[in-house]
Amino acid sequence: MGHLNLDLVLAAAVGVLIFTGLWRGMSRTSAPLLARLTIWLALAAVWTGWLVGVRNLALAGAFKFELYVPGGPRIIPTQLAVVVPPLAALVVCLAFSRWVGPFLDALPASWLIGIQAFRVFGGSFIVGWAHGTVPAVFAWEAGSLDVAVGALALPVAWAVSKGTPRSRSVAVAWNWLGLVDFGIALVISTLQRRAPELMGVGDPSRVRLGSYPLVLIPAFAVANAFIAHGLSLWQLRRQRQRSSASRTKVNAADFRSLTIF
Repeated sequence: MGHLNLDLVLAAAVGVLIFTGLWRGMSRTSAPLLARLTIWLALAAVWTGWLVGVRNLALAGAFKFELYVPGGPRIIPTQLAVVVPPLAALVVCLAFSRWVGPFLDALPASWLIGIQAFRVFGGSFIVGWAHGTVPAVFAWEAGSLDVAVGALALPVAWAVSKGTPRSRSVAVAWNWLGLVDFGIALVISTLQRRAPELMGVGDPSRVRLGSYPLVLIPAFAVANAFIAHGLSLWQLRRQRQRSSASRTKVNAADFRSLTIF
């Protein structure tokens, strides 16, 4: 029951942050109220349905992500079946939607960064290692980097909101750190399935990365964070392009004023 309450509370908190910021960003666009409300409700419904579906599958034991151990089974990480479709849908939306770009321009750049403070909960992998249910190498890599990314989210968001020198470059580097974290975790988990001696767990039979509630991190939270990183990098790139265009116009105006004399 404790797990039930905890995962619902955390999911609700993250959902409130996401969709409050989403509505505020959409309110800054010129789209009609009805269109904004329709899009917002549709996205909220999809996100909620995705969360509930993943959670129910996890509770039913549908995710079998246990790493290969001596004498144990080789199990395909079925989280990929849940993570890949939302990411593919995101790519399609970004490729064909005309409102995403203007929406990102209206949304404060600090928001997509600040909401990832929830990554500090990746430290639960380290807690799992302490209980012998998560491999040591995976726990310390995924857990420590997740905590670092989450802890840096608010300071980086603050710097971006204040427009401090080089804040955009720092934000880009922070986003890539978060993405590299996912890449390293994927490589380590793959190597551990192929080389179980790297696991560093006292009792291999207790390893249960696919069990509830830990499975919600790779099956749900990772995809959300990946999407946020992608959108943030796109948003920062658009900001840089606008700044460059503005400087070009200013320089051209200065040149024209000089040629008058």
